[in-house]
Amino acid sequence: MEQTRIMVHQAERDRAEALRKMAALRADDVHVENAERRSYMVKISDLEREQLKLMATQTLAQVGLCNNINDNF
Repeated sequence: MEQTRIMVHQAERDRAEALRKMAALRADDVHVENAERRSYMVKISDLEREQLKLMATQTLAQVGLCNNINDNF
């Protein structure tokens, strides 16, 4: 009887430990997902900034080209 009680108690502790480990793994997964999401957001922000710079450069080039054409006439 005592042996069975000890085995049940050990099984309950093992189960609780397994649940704690599973919760920790899920928390780690969420942390990794959040880190990846932040990384992607930074990359998107950098790309958007680069796009704005390129658009401004293109606009300046077009204005300069137009000015050169108008100066020639």
